[in-house]
Amino acid sequence: MHIPEIDISQIASNEYAIVILAAGLSKRMGAENKLLMQHKGQSLLERCVSVVEKTVVGEVVVVVGHERTATERALAESNVKCVLNEKYLTGQQSSVICGLQSLSGRQKATLICLADQPLIDKSHLLKLMWAFENRSAGKEVVVPMYNKQRGNPVVFSNIARTTVLEQMVKPDCRKYIDNNPDRVSWVSFDDQAYILDIDTPADFSALGDSVS
Repeated sequence: MHIPEIDISQIASNEYAIVILAAGLSKRMGAENKLLMQHKGQSLLERCVSVVEKTVVGEVVVVVGHERTATERALAESNVKCVLNEKYLTGQQSSVICGLQSLSGRQKATLICLADQPLIDKSHLLKLMWAFENRSAGKEVVVPMYNKQRGNPVVFSNIARTTVLEQMVKPDCRKYIDNNPDRVSWVSFDDQAYILDIDTPADFSALGDSVS
């Protein structure tokens, strides 16, 4: 699927939930928690949350773990719900599942967002919602692609969310995608924002003036 020139102004964003992953150790950044590092007077996490809040979605959950107190303090003035992933040391998928479990299930789909994608803005989220609205029959997951590289955020329908959470052994969204290719809509974008994230000091330094 390729996104054409579209009008995203009519997307009912309040019908969507968003899970923001903010529990990781950010080991490759060194001693600092990358999500709390300041760029133009705002941390990466604060920027991510502000973008999500501008999108006016129905439900927002931030999954915390590493440096929980500092992370929650940074979001004290936002309207998001923070949930603790007590198993955050086991990896990102445990945070994904923790976030999905904490949702009410009232929204028809959920965007799973990485907090360290500084080029993602409201329009990127709305385009993913448009892609979900216009997916082919039987597709329950939307995954953005750039230059044949898999990106984020990923959109899970409420059906896919329920299916993943009902897996008895070990719920895993990535395995759901890998094991159910017929249920995945791969959407090509001419925009590197979907694949660019911040992992190292060099990545952070390279931000420069690219993020408003």
